[in-house]
Amino acid sequence: MKLHKDTPSRHILGVYQVIIPGFSAEKAVTAFQKAGDYVSLADRNAPGFSLLELLLTLAIAGIVAALSVPSYQNLLERNHLKQAVESLKADMLLARTEAVKRSSNITLSRHAGDSGTWCYGLNQGGACDCRAETCSLKNISGADFSPRVNLKTAAASHNAIDFRRGTIAAGGVTFNTQRYEARVVFSDSGRTRICIPASASLSPGKTGLAGYPSC
Repeated sequence: MKLHKDTPSRHILGVYQVIIPGFSAEKAVTAFQKAGDYVSLADRNAPGFSLLELLLTLAIAGIVAALSVPSYQNLLERNHLKQAVESLKADMLLARTEAVKRSSNITLSRHAGDSGTWCYGLNQGGACDCRAETCSLKNISGADFSPRVNLKTAAASHNAIDFRRGTIAAGGVTFNTQRYEARVVFSDSGRTRICIPASASLSPGKTGLAGYPSC
């Protein structure tokens, strides 16, 4: 605490006069001011942060946080899209296995939509309506994923896996988010993989999801 350099109180003056008989008020004031200067100097030399240093630190922290938030949001967006395409790929492999095991065709039926309104399902036999959850083997709703993920409209909404050979008519399903896009494709042989559409085939403003080969 900084001592004031004003005239000392009667108590402090009395202390000086008791310790040093004949100590005048003028000498007490001088001694009191020197003590105040000493404490003030000690305060200035004490370790810690000045107000300017604190403000600079807060400003730098704010800049770093502002730069980090977009990168984190992009990471979340990529992860949500990855979850969707990996889920469909895994279910396509499941459908092929079930078709052989049940000796019955398994059909992938899907309904396109944005912001989690899409769905797809696996049904033993013919087509099903995933919106009404009538698919006998599995029903997947886009609401189970992030609302950022969309399923694009395709020429075909139903693809049947033949149980005799495990084959399926060649096609694919495209998922995207605000910034990224990826595609699950299946060949006539029944092979399923995830890939990135060619630049000319990407939706406007979209970037291929990193980590996968080109289609």
